Amino acid sequence: MGGLLYRDFVSVYKIRKTNLAVAVLIFVLVYVVFRVAFPGYKYASLATSPDAAMNWIDAVAFMMLAMTPVLLLGLSGYAMNHIISQDEKNKVRAYIIGMPISKNTYIASKYVFMIIQCYVTLAISYVMGSFFLAYCVEDIQQVGSFLLAMLLPMVCFILFYMSFDIPLLILNGSNKARIIEYIVLAAVAIVLIGVTLFADLDSIGTSIESIINWFNNNSTLISIVEILMPVIVGVIYYLSYRITCRVAARREWV
Repeated sequence: MGGLLYRDFVSVYKIRKTNLAVAVLIFVLVYVVFRVAFPGYKYASLATSPDAAMNWIDAVAFMMLAMTPVLLLGLSGYAMNHIISQDEKNKVRAYIIGMPISKNTYIASKYVFMIIQCYVTLAISYVMGSFFLAYCVEDIQQVGSFLLAMLLPMVCFILFYMSFDIPLLILNGSNKARIIEYIVLAAVAIVLIGVTLFADLDSIGTSIESIINWFNNNSTLISIVEILMPVIVGVIYYLSYRITCRVAARREWV
């Protein structure tokens, strides 16, 4: 499986001679240096508005921190689609027939790839978040803590999504899977547009402040959900792997 994982990571992170892994590492180092060299609490006078607690230095740092897990987790869907399409293009599955690699090992490598990707995303985000909280204005530490608290649910959501996406890609191929994904996304977009047009959004407290207050007032419930969520998603993810292996065992390996 190690060889399959190495091939997948090279396939994703070295595209057209661009080493994305090195680029991400450089970005994190630049962020850390930026935070240490320009601590937000020394630039409190550079407020984004007269009544705002956040200054421009912290605002830039917060945006960089917020976008990092979104981009890395967003890369997950692209990564798996790219890996499967490359396997189809290079006829990897056909070669596996004559090699001491089982179907289950091939499938497991895709699931393990996503777990590693999510773990790395968490590690990078927590490192950046720690530096953000250590060097930001005290008034906005709550916002930074809220963002870090949302990382685990975000990762769980991605793994939950991939528990459906990986079987779709492996069992149906990248082209068919992409068409199905577009149809599902279009349906979700239509529902969201309908909610936006016809729902009474004013009655829903959607501001950042109200969301943070809700989290603060329901800290016990949030703690229970955060503890149970990885377990539930982990079970679903494992069942997805087992079901994919069973279905693939009945199909011709091409």
